[in-house]
Amino acid sequence: MLNRDNTGELLLNKLDLEIFLSDLFFKCKNENELEWLEQTILDYIELVKDKVIDNSIEK
Repeated sequence: MLNRDNTGELLLNKLDLEIFLSDLFFKCKNENELEWLEQTILDYIELVKDKVIDNSIEK
């Protein structure tokens, strides 16, 4: 889903990401569940990002 090209630039396969996220969101039965899932995903993105920063990729 995430790769680097021959110059070292990150490339995100957006179609794979869209399919993955769609699979999650299609399991929701109502708008409240959609909003809950969205917020939960965003919270985990922030948590993981902070952990990576704390473990230092390039400071």
